Amino acid sequence: MREEKIIGYGDHREMYQLQMDNILYFEAVGERVFAYTAEQVCEVKKRLYQIEKTAGRFDFIRASKSLLVNANRISSMASVAGSRGKITMDNGEAVIASRMYYKPLLNSIKWKAIS
Repeated sequence: MREEKIIGYGDHREMYQLQMDNILYFEAVGERVFAYTAEQVCEVKKRLYQIEKTAGRFDFIRASKSLLVNANRISSMASVAGSRGKITMDNGEAVIASRMYYKPLLNSIKWKAIS
C-alpha cells in the first residue's frame, strides 16, 4: 500500500512531500496550519478540519481546538493542572491537550494499546 503524503512548504517556499507517518502533529496558529516532524516545520495549505477528515485513518487524534496529534508517535501522557494533559512525542517534544479533548484522547490511546 502506498503511504499517503501531504504537501508542506518550508521557510523559503520550498515544497515538501511529507509522509503522514513522519508527522508528529498538526497545529493551527491563527489562519495558518503547520505540520511538525522531528526534523522540520512546514506550513500546510489546508484547514485543520480538512486534515482531520483524512488523517484519522493514520491515527491522528484531536488534542485541542488547534492540535491534531499522531497517536503512533506519542511516547507518554501525563495529567497537568486544570484537567489538561501533557503529551510527549517520541522525539521528546511536548504539547498540551486541552481539558475538553484530554480524557477522550487518553481513552483512545488506552484502547489502541490493548487491541
